[in-house]
Amino acid sequence: MDIQQYVTEASAQRSASSVQKELVVLKHLFSQAVEWEIIPVSLALGVKAPKLPAGRVRYLQPTELRALLEACRDGLREIVALAVSTGMRRGEIINLRYLDVDLSNRRIMLPQTKNGDGRGVYLNDMAA
Repeated sequence: MDIQQYVTEASAQRSASSVQKELVVLKHLFSQAVEWEIIPVSLALGVKAPKLPAGRVRYLQPTELRALLEACRDGLREIVALAVSTGMRRGEIINLRYLDVDLSNRRIMLPQTKNGDGRGVYLNDMAA
């Protein structure tokens, strides 16, 4: 109960992200104390972390995109254009093989993504 009260009071003074990081450290310390048999059970077991605010989504404006592409050297420009127009991750682009690209159907088949599944990425005019 004391730890939950600490989290509530700290949330009023600091960002939710900072308090959440502190709570992770506290929970780890209590887990270590249980593992080392200093205490029988973690005192931070049921403590709830503060909710983090939703992330911000921002897209480049056409002038910003044009400036970004113009600032890229040859070879990198095409990679950046593909990333911006498809949302593909860096690793997906780096591991891209020619046989994964189907220009006639304007798509890229990614056999394995970050979560281990495959997915298809459709190409707009800039990506194609």
